[in-house]
Formats: sequence, C-alpha cells, structure tokens
Amino acid sequence: HLRVRYSQAGDTIVEVLIAIAVLSLILTGAFVTSTKSLTDVQDSQEHAEASYILQSQIEELRSLDPTVQNNIFSGSDTKNFCLSMQGSPTPTFVRTDLGGSDTLSMPSLNSDHLSNPNYPPQCQNSRYYLSITYDSSQNDLFTFRARWDRLKGGRDEVKFNYRLHGVVVAASPAPSP
Repeated sequence: HLRVRYSQAGDTIVEVLIAIAVLSLILTGAFVTSTKSLTDVQDSQEHAEASYILQSQIEELRSLDPTVQNNIFSGSDTKNFCLSMQGSPTPTFVRTDLGGSDTLSMPSLNSDHLSNPNYPPQCQNSRYYLSITYDSSQNDLFTFRARWDRLKGGRDEVKFNYRLHGVVVAASPAPSP
C-alpha cells in the first residue's frame, strides 16, 4: 500500500507573511525616496527658472535707453517696478507701486495665494510675480524678486541684489536768469 509522506521542505504561512512584510518595507522605502527626489528636482527647476527670469531682468535693466533709465533713477523715492518685453522689442518700464500706493504691491509670501488681480500682467511671467526695487538712498542698489506658488504647495521667492555702477541721471536744466 502507498504511503504519502509530507516533506518539511516547504515554507510555512508565517515565513511567507514575514517575507511579504520585509518586501513591503523595502518597496515603501524605495517609493518614499523616489518621491522625495522627484520633489527636490521639481523645486530645483522652479528656482532655476526664477533665477533665469531675474537674470534676464538684470540684463534688460543694463540695456535700457538712457531716457527710460532717467524715469527710474530720478527723484529721491523708492521705486517698485518691472521691465516688460511684451509687445516691444525693447524693455518697457512698468511701475508696480503707483507712486507709493500699496494697491499693486507684490503679493506677500504669507498670503494664502499669490494672486493679485490688480498686479500688472506685464510683471507676471507665467506663474512668477516679478518686482524690482530701486532705493535712491542705497547707492545704485536694485533688489530683484520673483515669487511664486510652488507646485508642491506653499510659496517661494528668489531674491537678487544687484548694484548697477555708472548710473547717469540727466541733470535738470538750469533755471534761466
């Protein structure tokens, strides 16, 4: 008569469950690591794009016609503006502060959303809000800012300080005697 012998060579259910748990931990760790890496790459791309846009604003400022420069550099107040290339082969000076009014100020990093319907569209580059601040008391120092809502949530800003040497402001004509 035939006798069936059971071998002890197979895995028990407990061993299989332990193997599945270990494999799940390894796969979860790999997923978390790859997601974090993807988020970091996206963050770096956003910063690089904002830096590139601000570099172009610096180059546009340096290449301005002297009469446009005069609008920026004359007077003793602080000016907030951007330089727009929309519809023009040369940069256009666009004030964003309406002579000191806060109605068009750049959206705050602490606001719930970086949207201000009154902010000049010429000073928005896709999803970036652009602003240049010139303070005559700071000896030719410009502060360039780009702010945006990050794709992964929250807000961010890139800020450059740039000193433009050799700024020449046309003198006002002398009064007639």
